[in-house]
Amino acid sequence: PGWCFAVGSAPDAAVRVAGAAPRHAELRRDEAGFSVVDLGGGTLVGEERVAGAVPLADGDVLRVGPATLVVCDPCGRRRPPA
Repeated sequence: PGWCFAVGSAPDAAVRVAGAAPRHAELRRDEAGFSVVDLGGGTLVGEERVAGAVPLADGDVLRVGPATLVVCDPCGRRRPPA
């Protein structure tokens, strides 16, 4: 089992971002690592728009509304080279 939490401008969002959609995105953590799901707000990982659940790696940059978030994975999971 893992966890997930909402990112957005809603008062009950775990990560509040003024100017984002109320339920902009969802961050998840499970045995495979971190992932992000766009909930209709237009979330980006790097310059790519999120579609479905997108795995995240240490150092990935998320854009959620006007905010920029950087993934810091304590296990140091890196994205494999392309």
